[in-house]
Amino acid sequence: MKKILFYLDSFGLGHITRQVALIRAIGKRAQITVACGAHTELLQKSLPGAKIRPIASSLRLIPEGLGIDLEKTRAANRNFTNRFENAVRAEIARMKSEKPDIIVADIPPEPFLAASKLSIPIIAVSNFGWTLIAKHVFGTSSEVYRTYAESYSKASETLVLPFNEPMPEFPNRHKVGLLRRRVTAKMPKTGRILAAFGKSINARMTGRSLHYIPKGAIETQNYVAAARAVFGKPSYGTVSEAVSAGVPLFLKKRPNFPESDWILKNLKGANVVPDGVEAGKWIGEEMESIRWDLIEGMKEKYSQNSDRELADLVLGWA
Repeated sequence: MKKILFYLDSFGLGHITRQVALIRAIGKRAQITVACGAHTELLQKSLPGAKIRPIASSLRLIPEGLGIDLEKTRAANRNFTNRFENAVRAEIARMKSEKPDIIVADIPPEPFLAASKLSIPIIAVSNFGWTLIAKHVFGTSSEVYRTYAESYSKASETLVLPFNEPMPEFPNRHKVGLLRRRVTAKMPKTGRILAAFGKSINARMTGRSLHYIPKGAIETQNYVAAARAVFGKPSYGTVSEAVSAGVPLFLKKRPNFPESDWILKNLKGANVVPDGVEAGKWIGEEMESIRWDLIEGMKEKYSQNSDRELADLVLGWA
C-alpha cells in the first residue's frame, strides 16, 4: 500500500477542511500521515484512525482582527531564516523515517525543499501561496519571499483550486475544480443568518437575526448548507461550502491579507458588509434585493466536488 504524507497549514481552517475532503476521498486506498501545526482535535475527529503529527511553521503571522498586523508580523520574523532552516532539517529527518511515496502540501513551504533534497515527489494543492502574503508584508526583496519562492519552485505538480491568485512561483500548474467537504447530515433550512468566521478573533457580532455554529462542531459545512445566508470573511473554506450550496455570502474584508482580494475578485453575487453597521439588520435588508441569478450561476458552476478526481490523481502519481 502506498504511503502519502500530507502537510497542512493551520493559520486558518480552510487548508485543513479541504484536505480532510481529499483524504476522505482517498479512503483506505493508501496509508496516510497528516502533519499539521494545530487543530489536531478537528483532524482526529474528522479522520478517525489517521496518524497525525506536528509540524513547526517558520513564518509567524500576527493577527489583527480579521487581517494581519504588519508591524508586529515583521518584528516576529527577524529570525525567520534560522527557523526555516531548522524546520527543513527536521522534516528531512522525518521523511527519511516515514518513507512516503508521495507528499501533498497545502501549503507550508518547508516540505517542498525537504522533499526535493530526498527526491520525493510533492504535490501542491491550494488557491494561493504564502509568497502572496510575503510579498505584501515583507516585499519581493525580502528573505521570506525569496525563501518561499525557491521552496515552491520545487513542487512536482501544482493543483490550482478555484478563487485563486496566479501562483507564478509554482511550476506545472493544473486548474482543478472546487475541493470541499461534502455535506454529511442534511439539516433543516433555517431562516436566520449564520455568522461563520472560523477561528478569527474579534469577529463575534450581535444581532437577533444572527446565529452561530455550535462550539465544538466538526462538520460545520452542514450548518453552512442549511443557512439562509452566511456572514463571514472571504476565505476559501466558508466561500467554497456556501457557493456550492447556493447560500448567499455577506463578507467582511480582511486587511493585509491579499488572498481574500483574489477570492472577492472571483466571486459573483457576494456582498461586502461595510463597517459601522449592525450586521444582522443590514444583511436582512440586503437580502430583499439579492441577485439570485448570480447565486444560482455560481452554484451551478461549482456544484461538482473534485475530491474524488483529485484523490485518483494523487494515487496515480504515487
